[in-house]
Amino acid sequence: MTAVWVLGDQLSRERGPLADDPDRVLFVEASEFARRRRYHPQKLTLVFAAMRNLADDLRADGVDVVYERADSFAAGLDAYFDAHPGDELVVQRPATHGAADRLRELVTERGGSLRVVENEQFLCSPDDFDEWADDRDGDAYSHEAFYRWMRRETGYLLTDGDPEGGEWNYDEQNRETPPDDYESAPLPEFEYGERVPEVREWVAAEFDTWGDPDGFGWPVARQHAERALDDFLDHRLPA
Repeated sequence: MTAVWVLGDQLSRERGPLADDPDRVLFVEASEFARRRRYHPQKLTLVFAAMRNLADDLRADGVDVVYERADSFAAGLDAYFDAHPGDELVVQRPATHGAADRLRELVTERGGSLRVVENEQFLCSPDDFDEWADDRDGDAYSHEAFYRWMRRETGYLLTDGDPEGGEWNYDEQNRETPPDDYESAPLPEFEYGERVPEVREWVAAEFDTWGDPDGFGWPVARQHAERALDDFLDHRLPA
């Protein structure tokens, strides 16, 4: 069987292999990365709670979800292939350079196979970027040049080929601080259910972190993220 392997920064059912309604989905909640350095406890809670929430949603829709909690990807894959020997896994290309080769090596060592597909969370693939960059040097090889090329490629914020508003960016204005009398609108609040409290407790007991765990108010499910986006567009972006 082919199963979709969902990484912790690929939690969308709207893009990539998850959009194809797979029969089986694998999550590997590997705590090893959280021990390599001291993270903020709210970041760890966000990542792990969001993974568990998506797994819950998939199970509720009848998907066969395999959720391995392990110290490392290697240990999680050991457990997976013990139960599902010879499976093929498909994963979107990880954002970290070289990670796809390492994941393929881990899977192959355990008798499985890994098919890496393009990461649909990015508008530009590595091959497209390489093609753009091949004949550039000096100032032409810059973020601004790439940004304008991507705007032209996608048509985003363009009218008849020209940037909306008359300028390509408004970085100078964006760097200005708010006026002294500015008051930010209150942040939206979310209903979390059981996942956030259980993960917060686990993170506090398991990891050496820095920062205040209190005041957690991050979106950990799609409906939360959509609400946070709407709130930003309505109450923050206009100012």
